Amino acid sequence: IVVRDDSGEVVGRVIGCGLSSGSQRDNLVARYPDPSGPQPAVGMLHGTLVTGSDIDRGAVAIARPDDLAAKPYRYWALGHVHRREQVLERPAAHYPGPLIAHDFSEGGALGALLVTLPASGPPVVEFRSLATVRWETIVLDQLEEVADPVALRGQAEAAVDDLRTSPDARDDQTWLL
Repeated sequence: IVVRDDSGEVVGRVIGCGLSSGSQRDNLVARYPDPSGPQPAVGMLHGTLVTGSDIDRGAVAIARPDDLAAKPYRYWALGHVHRREQVLERPAAHYPGPLIAHDFSEGGALGALLVTLPASGPPVVEFRSLATVRWETIVLDQLEEVADPVALRGQAEAAVDDLRTSPDARDDQTWLL
């Protein structure tokens, strides 16, 4: 996809490749062309990056970090892994994680990454919390001095208050604890 500014000038390209089936395991990165022109290119890949020889049976579109680094792209937008993670610094490559949690294993702030490609220097990647339903597990493990249900409730409320006031909390979130 050619990206143009308001005046019609080409400012970048987004290049992606899709799976032909949900079980495709071959390395799709080899199919990505070298981008044409001086504008920055973003690669989009729904797949699994692996670093060792042990490959998960559920892995699809398997690639290695060196495969991404070998392509002249400024940024790799990755999908498939359900956790937010930067997997490469150069070129920058990130999994944004899911938009919404499927269960308690995907707790925490969920959303999207806003990526800005400056004229020079590395991409600026900022997390944006989008999920209005947030799953969290609270562990109350310092209960030695809790003598009654009121004190227990106080500890639980303090833990919830810490979550609600965290920088990535949203005012409109519903909490599943």
